[in-house]
Amino acid sequence: MLMNESMQILPQFVLRVLRSVLYPLKSDFPLLRELSFESEKDTDSFRAILYHCEYLQRSHPSDGRITMVIGCTRLLLNIPTTSEALELLNTRAPSRVCATLLLCVRAHFQNWSLAKDELAGYLSQYVALPHPVFNSLAKTITCHNQYEGWASLSLTGKLVLTDYTSLSTKNVSLIIDKETFSLASLVYVREGPEIRITLPENWKTARSITLESPDRKYIGTVFNIDNFLKIDGFVEATETYLKGWAHYRSEPERPVKLHITAQSPQKHTSDRSALYRPIKITTCPTKLFDIRNLSGEACLPPFSYPLNNISFSEKSLSVTTETGVQLYGSPLHYNILAEQAVLYAHASREAFPALYKKRAHSSQSGIRKVVVIIPVYNGFEATRLCLQQVLRHNPDNARVIVINDASPNEDIVHFLNSLPENEYFSILHNDRNLGFPASVNKGMRQREAGEDVILLNSDTIVSENWIYQLQKAVYLKENIGTATPLSNNATIFSYPDKDGKNPFPTIEECEELNRIMMQSWQGELPEVPTAHGFCMYIKSECLESVGLFREDIFAQGYGEENDFSRRATALGWRHVACLGTYVGHAESQSFSHVKTDLMGRNLGIMNDVHKGYGQIVRNWQLNDPLLFYRRRLDLARFRKHYGLQKSVFLIAHDREGGILRHIGHRSIDYVKYGYVSFTLKPDRLENGKKIWRLDSVLQQHFPNLIIPQSLSAFRHLAEHLNCQKIEIHSYIGNGLENILHLSQIGLPYDVYIHDYSWFCPQITLTQDSGTYCGEPSETACQSCLRERGSKTGEYSAIPVLRQKSAAILEHAEQVIAPSQDTAQRLRRYFSAPINVIPWEIVPDLREITFPALPASRKRIIGILGAISTEKGFYQILALARFIAQNAFPIEFVLIGYSCNDNALLETGVVKITGKYKEFEIKYFIEKFRIDWFFLPSIWPETWSYVLTQLWMVEKPVIVYDIGAPAERIRQAGGGLIVPLHMPHSRLVWILHDPVKFQQVRPDNHSSR
Repeated sequence: MLMNESMQILPQFVLRVLRSVLYPLKSDFPLLRELSFESEKDTDSFRAILYHCEYLQRSHPSDGRITMVIGCTRLLLNIPTTSEALELLNTRAPSRVCATLLLCVRAHFQNWSLAKDELAGYLSQYVALPHPVFNSLAKTITCHNQYEGWASLSLTGKLVLTDYTSLSTKNVSLIIDKETFSLASLVYVREGPEIRITLPENWKTARSITLESPDRKYIGTVFNIDNFLKIDGFVEATETYLKGWAHYRSEPERPVKLHITAQSPQKHTSDRSALYRPIKITTCPTKLFDIRNLSGEACLPPFSYPLNNISFSEKSLSVTTETGVQLYGSPLHYNILAEQAVLYAHASREAFPALYKKRAHSSQSGIRKVVVIIPVYNGFEATRLCLQQVLRHNPDNARVIVINDASPNEDIVHFLNSLPENEYFSILHNDRNLGFPASVNKGMRQREAGEDVILLNSDTIVSENWIYQLQKAVYLKENIGTATPLSNNATIFSYPDKDGKNPFPTIEECEELNRIMMQSWQGELPEVPTAHGFCMYIKSECLESVGLFREDIFAQGYGEENDFSRRATALGWRHVACLGTYVGHAESQSFSHVKTDLMGRNLGIMNDVHKGYGQIVRNWQLNDPLLFYRRRLDLARFRKHYGLQKSVFLIAHDREGGILRHIGHRSIDYVKYGYVSFTLKPDRLENGKKIWRLDSVLQQHFPNLIIPQSLSAFRHLAEHLNCQKIEIHSYIGNGLENILHLSQIGLPYDVYIHDYSWFCPQITLTQDSGTYCGEPSETACQSCLRERGSKTGEYSAIPVLRQKSAAILEHAEQVIAPSQDTAQRLRRYFSAPINVIPWEIVPDLREITFPALPASRKRIIGILGAISTEKGFYQILALARFIAQNAFPIEFVLIGYSCNDNALLETGVVKITGKYKEFEIKYFIEKFRIDWFFLPSIWPETWSYVLTQLWMVEKPVIVYDIGAPAERIRQAGGGLIVPLHMPHSRLVWILHDPVKFQQVRPDNHSSR
């Protein structure tokens, strides 16, 4: 860096910026996590950081953080192209820090003329940076350009003149617009080379200020006050907050004072002026080294203010600066959607008032009376079960009204006619089919004063205390208007699967789950954006303030309860999920044949009437507030069915492949020994959060065993499920660091080897072409990582990767590999004992041989699986082209697919089936009359289930002499091994007549 004594502070400033950007980057890019530095002398560290960031920039060119790191490390390494990165960032969103770094670059490379111009530009736009580096830079630049000093302006009304020579103040003056002020006429303080001048009180009203001194040259002497005081800002209103951002252009980090005032169409009287006294707020402070300042993003200090804290009766507001300048977006109707919703709700209430009978139902012990309204149309068995359960569990404070909506089902009509009516049960008959909303309204008009309402579909199953639990939920808070229980099929209220794809439960299953929920509910009331009409408790006061359903626009149904809910929300009512009861729901017994069209149309109506409704629901689903409660229910159900039965966690990756098959076999093995086995897989929620998801082969379904990828969450879940052991089958997707931590929590664990990710970031020991890399030196492996990146998601340096892997393997109870070949390769890198246990037991296969066929007959050779580059795609493509060019009597049939099907098909000698099921293999063999198979894999596979599948259909297989497939054929027979690098011109003859090759090499025991 700069050797000038006055410039020694520059490296510290650059290092400060670098640390501020690099550390947040490490959380997003594991490749950088192992990199660090101590001082400006750590050139090797800076080179490593620069190398990795230039690599990352190729895949993330718009990430300004990476660009800033590149600029800082180039400067610290004395690389002339430093300015390119910083200039790019400064064009995206100018900032004081970035502009100061550019001054550092100009000074460092002694481009003094450009440094002077950029310093002058800086001082005309910005307040001087409050960091010692700025004064040091300014002094160096002014001296090298033979200027006496420089001047800066602050937003506090101070103009600071810094003069490094002996200065007489007699000739210094300020011109504010056209008025000249001598320095003697102003208040000022002199401290060393600095003269701090206090500007006149009205300086903010001026257009410009100019510093003059006839015999002195200063950098930065003209200030445009309008630009200097300019505040950029924006304001908008959400459902709950007034929010936005504001900043001074000249000092973006400085808090901005704002005023919120009411906009009234009338002139304010003195009384109204008091009523509408401005609300004063301030933007949140922003740090100088905020990541936004350092990454080419605009620094937008935010502000927010709760709408419910605004007492203005007018709905139109202004948000202004202290000087009365409106922010963009102001004035604004601070919740025009809310006001429209209120007007709509009131209009709907007037059109559909919630009338009731004058007679009030008597109550006991102050318990609120409730009427259950059940419209019936079709689905006899579901209706019978529904009414049977409702009448069975109907408390004394509830009565039931069934609405026969002109049912065409004679069984339903006869059944309803057979039910005796009384004070607590009555049936109303529609002369014609009115649909759900109109039928519900008809029932609600029969309610009595103060009587709450439960709307219930006729295809539901209720259980013990269901009414009590729903009523308890709505009366826990005064402003709760509706409560909806969980169900197997109820959109956002669905459980166990949140998507509603759950089977319709039996009465016994509903009652069991209902008991579990009653026992586990602790009074929580998760808020929801809408109730659900399959089972919807409506408080009487809510119904009276909102009105009935809109039967005029929702026809037969779907969406009417959502409309009601949003109207209620506009009037201040809340909607909650009741976690204390469970109601089964068969869904769509009434009009399933038109459900999709009707739902689509009515959803369109909802979004027309309630703007943004769909997005509100979507946002709620992304946040998934019910996940915690669903997981708690899963754990309660698990304890109910399995008690303290021991469990084991099998950790998988987030991809396809043989690992999942092997884990499935292991799970079955554990069941035999009385364990409950769970597969733990990495995943992401819809909102992007990384999680672990537990799956099992249990008869009971527990889809909500989902936890964050954290050690504490894992430990908590392991304790709840009585986990006794872990099997680690892969770290891919889980994070090697996470797996290392899990291995240290005290649970015994085994490691199963399925690939080479423990020491090879490419997983398969292959080059770009898919061919075996030969396992070169550690230095070569590091070069491979730099050039090709990592296929595991881990970007640790090779020594670090292998060190962490060794820590995991060496503390395992067992490290198990499926083949000797795999074990030998691992022993080259790790000292941990490795046991060889084949994934499958295959009998002697020496009877599976290649048939002798006539030389003139075309050979149909099968290929099985998903053929990627390492699985031999380019080998097949080259062979196919050679065969086609030479009219060789061979045709390939790929049972599966490849990474480029079109290229293979274009050769004219390859047929492809596409994806297949395992049971279809024999069918395709017979269909295409396949003679034998060729597995072209060119990486050292650890096992190969594909080979087993072909042996199971009694077909011999030709493989390359590498990895487990070759080892297995040597041990068991059932195929032929060919040299890995055999020329295609030779290989086609072997593929055509493997019997002859076996005769030439009867031992078939080549090795590598």
